[in-house]
Amino acid sequence: MNLSITFLGTGTSTGIPMLGCNCNVCTSSNPFNKRLRTSFLLQTKKTTIVFDTGPDLRTQLLRENVQDVNGVIISHPHADHLNGIDDIRPFTFNHPINLYTSSNCARVIHERFGYIFGSNKGHIGSSPRLLMNEININEKMKICELECEFLQLPHGNGTSLGLLTDKLAIISDCHEIADQTLLKLKNSNLDALIIDCVREEPHRSHLNVEKCFSYIKEIGAKQSFLTHMGHELEHDSLQSKCNEHFPAKNVKVAYDGMKFDV
Repeated sequence: MNLSITFLGTGTSTGIPMLGCNCNVCTSSNPFNKRLRTSFLLQTKKTTIVFDTGPDLRTQLLRENVQDVNGVIISHPHADHLNGIDDIRPFTFNHPINLYTSSNCARVIHERFGYIFGSNKGHIGSSPRLLMNEININEKMKICELECEFLQLPHGNGTSLGLLTDKLAIISDCHEIADQTLLKLKNSNLDALIIDCVREEPHRSHLNVEKCFSYIKEIGAKQSFLTHMGHELEHDSLQSKCNEHFPAKNVKVAYDGMKFDV
């Protein structure tokens, strides 16, 4: 099965440019330095899955001319990955949509967006018709046509979900990768790895450039893509650094709207 991946956004939680900032990246004219909050489209010929629903979701889906959504994955309940969930609503006018997440994230979604799942939902169309599915870590499952499993990743004081298929891994929010998970990724012979890379300096919730590059080398995917970048990272400079560290030039700095197939 051919899977197409679109980077809906590649920025960290503030988005780039960051409000109130006049740094070189935030004021850059390079369109690759304009980054909405990190999320993805996973598409086959028959299905479209949204991976994370950040506050830029409506803008992102309009830009990509998305006409239908068949499934939604939420990696964790931080605002930059969840708080645009109501923008899924128009796609549920004609059919409900299955939402997949961890049990902890499901609890937070119920608390934060009670009007979606509560008994007092108002008139039809006033809230998204989403069907909650709590996943089990490291258990193979099928979402629409996509055969996959979820990985648990340490992310600050909590956890985030990573996604693993037979060809692709998405590791978009973590500050490290546990040894057992790393071994699984290394043994997966991946065609593509999407990985967190927030800034040069160490970060308590995300991978910095050094740790990101180290994991890329260990995992050994055929190609790797950096995402979730902050305003400390300028696109062209970071791409040059990737080319220096990876002479095969198989490590790319992702940008909003970038697409690739596996």
